[in-house]
Amino acid sequence: MKFKSIGELISIYFTVILVFVGLIGGVANAKSFEFADTQPITNPDSLEQWLVRNPAPSLDRLRSLIVLERTYCWGYHDKVGKYLPEISRLTKVYHNQTADAAYRYLRAFAHYYLDYRGQTTLYANQALQAFQLLGDQSGLLNTYGLLVLINIKNYQYKVHSKTQVSKGYLDQIDQILTTNHDPHDLLVAKLAYAWDRAILTEKGIGLMQQTLDQAFEIINKNPSCSYARVQFSRLQAHCYYLHGEAILAYEQSKQLLRQLKPAQFWEMTVVMQNLAGYCYKLRRTDEGIALCQNVITLLTQTKPVKHHIPIKDTYNKYRQLLMQKGDYVEANRLADSIQHYNDRILLAENDEKMLELEARYEDQRKQQQILYLQQQQQQTRLLLLIVAAVLVIVGFLLYRLYQANNQLKALNKSRERFFSIIAHDLRRPMHAFQGMNELVSYYLKNQRYEAIEKLSQAIDEAGARIQLMLDNLLRWALAQRQELPYQPQLLLLAPKLREVVSLFESLPYSDSVVFTVRCSDRLQVYADPDALELILRNLVANALKAIDRQPGRLTIEATIQESSKVSIEVWDSGPGMSSAQLSSVRSVLAHPKDGQLSESNRGLGLILVSEFTHRNRGQLRVESSAESGTRFTLVLPGNNYL
Repeated sequence: MKFKSIGELISIYFTVILVFVGLIGGVANAKSFEFADTQPITNPDSLEQWLVRNPAPSLDRLRSLIVLERTYCWGYHDKVGKYLPEISRLTKVYHNQTADAAYRYLRAFAHYYLDYRGQTTLYANQALQAFQLLGDQSGLLNTYGLLVLINIKNYQYKVHSKTQVSKGYLDQIDQILTTNHDPHDLLVAKLAYAWDRAILTEKGIGLMQQTLDQAFEIINKNPSCSYARVQFSRLQAHCYYLHGEAILAYEQSKQLLRQLKPAQFWEMTVVMQNLAGYCYKLRRTDEGIALCQNVITLLTQTKPVKHHIPIKDTYNKYRQLLMQKGDYVEANRLADSIQHYNDRILLAENDEKMLELEARYEDQRKQQQILYLQQQQQQTRLLLLIVAAVLVIVGFLLYRLYQANNQLKALNKSRERFFSIIAHDLRRPMHAFQGMNELVSYYLKNQRYEAIEKLSQAIDEAGARIQLMLDNLLRWALAQRQELPYQPQLLLLAPKLREVVSLFESLPYSDSVVFTVRCSDRLQVYADPDALELILRNLVANALKAIDRQPGRLTIEATIQESSKVSIEVWDSGPGMSSAQLSSVRSVLAHPKDGQLSESNRGLGLILVSEFTHRNRGQLRVESSAESGTRFTLVLPGNNYL
């Protein structure tokens, strides 16, 4: 494959770089939302309907599923885990790290409700690690809150070291709350604190009540947090009961029962179970028996997961109420039912242990597979980064080659211009020396002394032109190599103008030219002295060349413009330039590095004039006509430049 230029090769290189950047970006996991963007909502029905209307996979659907699952955790026990399979599937589709961490958190919550203790702790710790890697403060706070609930459910303050573990989790929550004031996350913290303080001491019950009051204050101030009212109302009733105020616990539970929706079936059974216990305490036996019968009927008909456990507990309360009533025969008959459910619970627990061992093995296998895939992904990233680094190095080398190529072209161009300049500027002065020996001998033999004098003037003129040309060549060569010093300063302009004019007035071929200098003795200009002298000498030399030994005038006038800049005008009384010559000169002034040398644009001198004018932050204009001659206007910074 052939490339037309180095530039084309570099263009293709950058295209390849963009492709690799896209590949590296594609490998990275998407993180389009945070855990704080999936807070629970008060009306899950509307979101469920939206999901039905929008079944297509999307990040919005994934986020909405997480929102629903988090809402179910607060008050819809029967629905917890409903969308976990879809969340898992969409998480893999979109490679979303936040969703993956949320899935593990919700999976832990589902096992928490099902009382799968080993799996609960396993998934909670996985969620904790995932949120730590993301630096997601809301996710960390919620997970620490869940770990407190798990710890209390597993050990219930029977092991002192475990209470210390809960304290460590609560300390982490306190630290996060120093920067996180989201009311939803605050409620999670209050729930963890309320359960942690639910102990049978006066101080513990007082702290629990204080925490519950703070939680209800948050709910009342933030209507979007009303989804948490069910949880805290149940805790409030429990707090009343622990404090010995069974009647308040009873009234709180009755009020909560009236507020529950039909979809909150599990919550209804729990509240009715608690009410039956409060009725036993208040000796409202018949009402308690009726509540137990309702709970047993509901659980037997619906048979939720692990329903045998709450049925056994309800039968125990039912038996206690019958004994309180004095119906010992019916109470003894219930003992068989209680034993039946005890056997089922024991059998179920054994099955759960086996399932838990299988789940742990499967989870470890999946974790190993995930670790393998992550290692493969890291290796792919590393390979892409290495290839990208190689491309960058190659690109840098290509760019250096491109620069060297351009520099070589510039040097070749400069060399060609150099030879062109020498050939152009030396041609005319050297004519004066051609046949010099024969002319002098001829004029001496014929005693034509006036002709010899004119010849000597021509030699002087040629010598002056050669000297100016050599000076210009030296300055031009230094400028091309960027070795010419540039030291601008404020200087008086009038002495510099007179100095330049005096150099040319002494030449024989300028005897017929009247020099005029108009400049205030106090006028100052900001420029490099050597550069200014070179500019003026070339402008004056060009003007004398235009007059071409004829009687004429050369005027230099310096004035101050309104912008406090200094204008220096050099004009002659010569025949002026044609439109083609004027266009050529203006082209050189505008683009000195690209200017072509010719008789019409006055050679190297004009190129230097243009380059040094730009270097001194000046401007140069030219006007010419047959009637008024040629006028160059040089504009330079004045004494206000500093």
